[in-house]
Amino acid sequence: GLLSEAGYNDVTAFSTLSDGWAYLDQPDVELNLILMDKAMPDGDGIDAIKRIRATPHLADKPVIMVTGFNDRDTLRAAFDAGATDFINKSFDEAELQTRVRSALKLDAALTAYKARETELYLLTAQLKVANRQLERQSLTDGLTGVANRRHFDQALSSAWLEAAQTGSSVAVAMMDVDQFKLYNDSFGHGIGDECLRIIAQQLEAVVRGAGGRISDLIARYGGEEFAAILTTDRAQAVLIAERLRYEIEALQRPHPRLSVAAVVTVSVGVAVAAPGSGSSPALLCAAADAALYAAKNAGRNRVVVSDQS
Repeated sequence: GLLSEAGYNDVTAFSTLSDGWAYLDQPDVELNLILMDKAMPDGDGIDAIKRIRATPHLADKPVIMVTGFNDRDTLRAAFDAGATDFINKSFDEAELQTRVRSALKLDAALTAYKARETELYLLTAQLKVANRQLERQSLTDGLTGVANRRHFDQALSSAWLEAAQTGSSVAVAMMDVDQFKLYNDSFGHGIGDECLRIIAQQLEAVVRGAGGRISDLIARYGGEEFAAILTTDRAQAVLIAERLRYEIEALQRPHPRLSVAAVVTVSVGVAVAAPGSGSSPALLCAAADAALYAAKNAGRNRVVVSDQS
């Protein structure tokens, strides 16, 4: 009728609510505006608006209520139900076109807003992923793929705080690849880097398989030195440290210039402490480092436990 004459060619009309719902209930229905009579043969228009507003794919669509009732209660009920606008049945063509244009502009604005909102949501999600990747990269050693020194320091602080709350202890194992400079001199830095990667993977496999907490980790501490955080007691920490040493020797990677064996080995220094007066993560690391130094002086390829822990 008037809408088609006004140039709105894609108009679908229904004479009953049941026919209208059969169309509107389709999830993929595409529409920009709903005009609805207050008095329908098989239902009430205000109740229909409430249902529209409760239907996700229709909830934001403009609804113009066409009514012959001009009393305030009817209009208030229509707007309370979610009507966008209303028009009296005695409308003229100019009024109809004006209200339809206004409603369609509203729909276009809402559509553009939702599209922008979706775009911003996707961009935010992508940014979060990128930030997580950057954070992981900032905590990962680029050569070996295990935790780096920064990650180690953060994890040790967290483990120390947790131990203080639970009354438990924390162990640190410092490891040094024995005479690694001579290994590099023999095979070159490329093979040396490959060796460090394999060692790191083996050490991490031992720690992950030791039944410790998620805070336990292996980190590349610097150069050919690695460090482990073990949230366990002294006896278990020594067993894990010995397993770390054994598994590296078991790799059987030739080291022709090593004085204590014909294969790559590591020396390990272990220190264990419970948070309290006179103890700190820095002192724990220093004690483990001193034990490592003692292991190397005693002939390498061995575990030494700090007597300060």
